[in-house]
Amino acid sequence: MTTDPRTAILSDLCHPEWNPVSESHGLSHDDAVNLVNAHEADVLKRAASTQPPLPAGFERKSCVTVACAACGYPYDEAEFTMHFPSAREAADHVVGDGWDELKDGRVLCIRTDEQHDELRRTVGVIDPDDDTA
Repeated sequence: MTTDPRTAILSDLCHPEWNPVSESHGLSHDDAVNLVNAHEADVLKRAASTQPPLPAGFERKSCVTVACAACGYPYDEAEFTMHFPSAREAADHVVGDGWDELKDGRVLCIRTDEQHDELRRTVGVIDPDDDTA
């Protein structure tokens, strides 16, 4: 059985022994955070490397999809979920189709019920024709 290194890190923080090199007890908070972050990065790297290889002609990519911030309606105006390379390109596309972009970066579909209108009022909508924004 492999011991999770985070257990040892927490143990050093809770029950520190004298470290003659640093002349202190246990780990510093920063050292503990760095060790935990390194462990988590290693776990993610190992998980990614365990995915089976893809056949020729296939490629793994990351993408962005869009849903309304108020009701969760997914942007699927083409009758399938669209995928965009970035949040900015996704927002620009849905705004071009009549959705509203809020000043905090979220987007709203074209519905005009109380929930949607409340967000438009309280957060504010970016004017797509305003080039100064």
